[in-house]
Amino acid sequence: MRLTKNQQDALRCLSDAGRFTVPPRNQGQIVLVGYGCSADYIYERSLDQSDLTVSITAYSHPMDADEYSFQPHNSVPDLGRRVGTIYRGPIPGEPGQTED
Repeated sequence: MRLTKNQQDALRCLSDAGRFTVPPRNQGQIVLVGYGCSADYIYERSLDQSDLTVSITAYSHPMDADEYSFQPHNSVPDLGRRVGTIYRGPIPGEPGQTED
């Protein structure tokens, strides 16, 4: 998968996103959609539990938010412009994976 310059930048910032949070309405699904946030990007992580694959898509922060509050533990966060998919593949190679 070839990444654009913006997608490469988003991938470099992914480690700053910390843990991904799954909003209440997305919990208990076959495809879990969670969100992480860095200073520059919001990340949407779709984890397909049926075939153990994951995709991570980067978005900019919303343009209309003066003081943006990232709170995915309450609901799906507002997303800005879609930067693009920065990873798609099996879970073992996923760059956003954290050790517990």
